[in-house]
Amino acid sequence: MSEGARATPYQMADELYRRGLAALVLKRPEEALWSFRSALKLYRSAGALPSWRCLSYFGLSLAMTNGAGMQEAVRACESALKNDKYDGQLYLNLGRVYLLNGRRSKAIHTFERGIEKEPDLAELRQALREADRRAKPVISMLSRSHPLNVYLGKRRAGRQRGARA
Repeated sequence: MSEGARATPYQMADELYRRGLAALVLKRPEEALWSFRSALKLYRSAGALPSWRCLSYFGLSLAMTNGAGMQEAVRACESALKNDKYDGQLYLNLGRVYLLNGRRSKAIHTFERGIEKEPDLAELRQALREADRRAKPVISMLSRSHPLNVYLGKRRAGRQRGARA
């Protein structure tokens, strides 16, 4: 921008959004939270709809910094996703918030839905692999939910925990 030209609130919000992304990459969620929160306020003051990605990243950074704000983080990410169901990044962020909130099965389901919408987003596939770290069934011919596999799997898990201790 040339000297003397003033940035509009929308342009300042975009700049804050980019700074928030950079802060997340640098693993500074508090700084990211401040940037995303400020960007959302500027979008509102400009009379513009908020960037759904900005709202989603706000939720993610809130979840990363503050256990007490977890419900607000979930609401922000869910709201963003409700308004843009085709952006795989929104599924990824919501799934990560669910994981931080201890809701692993909901996170896995969210990652799977995101992969359906945006199959080429490698980060979604990676997040799904990391979230679903179950061992293979003891007896591969039987389903995972078969009572024998459930029983033997619990025994195997108990032995592995005992060996690590």
